Amino acid sequence: MAKKNAEKTALNKENWQSSFNLVGEARVNDNTFQLDQQSQKSDWVYNRFNIGLDCGEESGVVYAQAMGGYGANRDNVIYVHGKDENDKDDWQNQYTIDWEDRNDESILSDIGDACFYTAAIETDTKGKLVYMRFLSQYDMIQYLSEHLEDGMVLSISGNLSYQEYEGSVNVQKDIRRVTLISDPKPENYHATFTQSVLIDQDSKGDVDKEKGTIYIDAYVLEYFKEYNGVSLANGKAKGGLVPLKKTFEYKINLENKELTQKAIKKLFVPKAGTVSQITFNGEFVESGATVQATVDDLPDEIKDLIALGIYSEEEALAQCATNGNRERRMVFTAPFIKKVTDNDGNVTPVVQIFDAKYTDDDLLLDCIVNPQTEFEDADEDEIPEDFKDDVEDTDDDSDSSWLDEL
Repeated sequence: MAKKNAEKTALNKENWQSSFNLVGEARVNDNTFQLDQQSQKSDWVYNRFNIGLDCGEESGVVYAQAMGGYGANRDNVIYVHGKDENDKDDWQNQYTIDWEDRNDESILSDIGDACFYTAAIETDTKGKLVYMRFLSQYDMIQYLSEHLEDGMVLSISGNLSYQEYEGSVNVQKDIRRVTLISDPKPENYHATFTQSVLIDQDSKGDVDKEKGTIYIDAYVLEYFKEYNGVSLANGKAKGGLVPLKKTFEYKINLENKELTQKAIKKLFVPKAGTVSQITFNGEFVESGATVQATVDDLPDEIKDLIALGIYSEEEALAQCATNGNRERRMVFTAPFIKKVTDNDGNVTPVVQIFDAKYTDDDLLLDCIVNPQTEFEDADEDEIPEDFKDDVEDTDDDSDSSWLDEL
């Protein structure tokens, strides 16, 4: 492992991505919108939007959320940034505008595009989508509640964020853009994401033959103002970055063990003592695949209803289709390739893999319990395996025993 007293590299989100895109049929019900809700703990008034999209048989119904509001008894402001001389987002030019001015067009024209939430679910007289922009999710949700209908085929995109709850790290899909698909094709439905993660020597997990995946315990970075009772603000509004361990999956080739071994070594076996940063494309699986019954599978009483003409075969089969067990999986499919443009306009594809971005010790922040301190006086059999130090400073590149699970 890395030396305990070595100078640590500060965690950062350079070349970091965390986004999603869903395409599917909207499931709108009485719980989709909660408007002008009053917080029980403060003066906060908010709108909430929780939408499920049926993204096809493989992904199932995938949910995304948005919430925004204001303090009824306070001076509310919105944090924004401006534009540069080329009309591009100027992230250095940050300022605030008053809540009451959030829809003032004379002010909005100077604000960077990335500050806005977008909805496009109406069409004009020529059939073209009408794009509405909002500085607050509160206003976007209000607009959607007035125009969104059940069964609309939508593309929804936004950012991923992660939280800890009762010992588990959960993902939330924060909506920034909702767009109506004018020419929907079920074969184009999908639930995809792009996520940067940190990989250490303990990331590679067990193989799941049935799913054709290997489990990956990776780290995601999230901002916290306070973590485990330790303040991380340091005078900054965002606070500090904390690595959270989250279990993902990675699709493997069950038919070619040699190829699979090479892929796993390259991606998930970093050099001893180091932590790599990799950005992956992936897919969500948030409910079991739809199980389509055949006529032979139907109970006799339903077959009788078909024989009596009460149901057609198609109607009966549609009624009897079921979903498998509820799942919440994030499955990596391949490393993300970024197109980088140089000063001369030349475009170069670059795989987003950064070897030895950190050391193991860089992830041991003061706000995270140090295993050597917590179990300093404990007996050997009282220390959980996850907290024990590695005895040998070697990597396991040559260890292919995990392939026996395939």
